[in-house]
Amino acid sequence: MNAPPLGKGIVDATLKCPWDADAACHWPRVTHSLRRHNEKQLASRACSSFAHKKSLSLEALQLQMRKYQAKMHPSTLQLREGMASKAELESWLQVAETFAGEAHTVCEIGLNGGDSAAAWLCSFPRASYVSFDLARFNVTTDAADFLSTAFPGRFTLVRGSTLATLPQYARAHPRSCDIMIVDGGHSLEVGYSDLSYMRMLARDPTRHVVVMDDVRCAAWWCHSPTIAWSYLVQEGVIREEGCLNDACCSGWCWGRYDLTAPQPAASGICGPPGIEHHRNTSTFMRRFVPHCRARAKRKFPNSSSIRIAREGAGHDDRSSLPGEVDVVNKQVT
Repeated sequence: MNAPPLGKGIVDATLKCPWDADAACHWPRVTHSLRRHNEKQLASRACSSFAHKKSLSLEALQLQMRKYQAKMHPSTLQLREGMASKAELESWLQVAETFAGEAHTVCEIGLNGGDSAAAWLCSFPRASYVSFDLARFNVTTDAADFLSTAFPGRFTLVRGSTLATLPQYARAHPRSCDIMIVDGGHSLEVGYSDLSYMRMLARDPTRHVVVMDDVRCAAWWCHSPTIAWSYLVQEGVIREEGCLNDACCSGWCWGRYDLTAPQPAASGICGPPGIEHHRNTSTFMRRFVPHCRARAKRKFPNSSSIRIAREGAGHDDRSSLPGEVDVVNKQVT
């Protein structure tokens, strides 16, 4: 029997969360059957590359990309950051097909070696793809060169820190994305900023999806992204539709933005008001919370001005975005 898509129907009350052996998991775990099912589904995906003028499998295209990267910089092919597993990547694709339908534009934070970018371009042959990445490794720039050639006119790389590039892009191209994937930096402020400005890019109020990687797992790199995601869910900015947890070190969630919800203050990611004065608060948190709030206010002095642009607003029309220039100029100092 095939495993159910999107992790539905696989919640087991006997499963325990990896970070708390006494607590049952609130989110479905990736079972062996689901992993095998997703891996087979991903392997069966075909890709029509305009450059090759023929259909080939996604795996074959990714292999060609690897060969190109090895040829261009053989000594730096291993210099790459973590990547989504095949089961996870297929889960993202299934979620997008369910919630976004025929997407026009995919916007993803994190290009890395190009595996997920190739999957999005193959699975949504009519969509354009925009990637935001620091592009500090040759393997990333080589992937960008390969994908630009394989998919002419469909691939765009925006280089630099998303603390600067994403707000600028969102102002210039508001309401332009149907599928948004956040798989970037792992700090509180980056998580808050990436999720908040991605909301400005959501094209349709109901036919879009946002996916965030590295949340709800026990690894250290999931801690801050989980706080940022949970905070915006709690404040009503994101309507969480589901999550999957893959053992200790991998987890992802997906949902839709509420384009009418007010933007919560960035300082909220540091904890609820007054938590540093609670008698049960640890010494570390008493010191951390004020520092965190001061840092958030410094980086996002006008966080309430991260507004949803009205449809059609462009680079020179910022009437719906009061204070945005200040936010962008002061975020990266």
